Amino acid sequence: MRRRQLLNAGGAWLGLGASVGMAGRAAASQVQVQAPVPTRAKAFTDLDALLRQPPLRLQRLQGGPEAARDILRAVMGLGVISAETHNAAVSLLVSGVPRELPLAPLKPTGDAALDEAQRQERAQFLNAFFGAPIDLRPNFKRWHSAFAWTEASATEANGRVPRLRQGLSFFDAQGRLLHRLWLGSLQGGGAQHLPDSATNAATPAYEALLQRYALAAGASEPLLKPLEPPVEEARPPLNLAEFRQSWRELTDAHQFAQLLSETGLPREKALALAPPGMSWQVRIDSLAQIYTQAAAQNLRLLSFVGNRGMTQIHTGLARWHGDADGWTLKGPDVQMRVQPQLLARVWVAQRAGLHSVDVFDREGQVVLSIFAERKARAPQPAAWEALLRTLAMV
Repeated sequence: MRRRQLLNAGGAWLGLGASVGMAGRAAASQVQVQAPVPTRAKAFTDLDALLRQPPLRLQRLQGGPEAARDILRAVMGLGVISAETHNAAVSLLVSGVPRELPLAPLKPTGDAALDEAQRQERAQFLNAFFGAPIDLRPNFKRWHSAFAWTEASATEANGRVPRLRQGLSFFDAQGRLLHRLWLGSLQGGGAQHLPDSATNAATPAYEALLQRYALAAGASEPLLKPLEPPVEEARPPLNLAEFRQSWRELTDAHQFAQLLSETGLPREKALALAPPGMSWQVRIDSLAQIYTQAAAQNLRLLSFVGNRGMTQIHTGLARWHGDADGWTLKGPDVQMRVQPQLLARVWVAQRAGLHSVDVFDREGQVVLSIFAERKARAPQPAAWEALLRTLAMV
């Protein structure tokens, strides 16, 4: 297939000489994507990589938070999928059939306007992908553009025709990949431990999804937008004693985010200022000990991997592998890759009676968080805290 790429000062254009479908037949259509970027960064963004080395088939879909939410709802009907979220140092790929969170019916209030407001609010809520196996927490405000793609795997050693993989990719307004969905489940091992679309029989439904959410011909939605500078909010000096008292008074781990918002403290700075004995730093290679010992004790863990637009969670047991290329947590339906050279610090913290592990990269961003699985409103397993107490401190 012949591909050509034209670049000019006003933007990047992608031209595909042919569009190849699942049947392998070339269509006579020409696909062009315009990305109006006044200046180009030295390092390519994730979207740059997709456009510069396009797969066999690339189709732009409707963008923005509303379209992204609707597309994810439609994905619920595609059967077995694989969901992938990554950040600078960690990627998490999980296969399974997503389940929909049942919602209690809305009760009439007697106020028509309030009832309508509640209905509209409910319509915005994505009651899907909550809970294993495909456990997602999207922040749709960051979702900007979406693409559907078909790619071919490497030719197999026995000379058989490469398998085709299909999926969806979602980006923010700066071209960073927020989330990727593949049709099918994880197959194979090692470097080929990737989703195989042949394990999903929902191709007609998938094609219908692409038709429904295709970007209209002639639409001029920009692919990229300038990054808005953060708004610096004036805050009084931190009262350390009050901060530590507020930490001790947390009754739910989710309240920690509110505490950070109120104080304006970055997450790692807050851990460093925690009440004595309620946070401590451990060695980076403690991650291997955490996952290996947890598996040996049949201690199920929750691993949170996120970026500015998505947090994905894996719950369960998996095998830990370490090699020259990095660290891998692998199971039948999960693969988490960690690049240890990009990690900077690992913290253990106690909040609201729960212990967790936060892993930070060199930019001070949390790239992985780990909790022990527990039943709702039940205490954490005693073995979890005991394991964390054995880790070598820094």
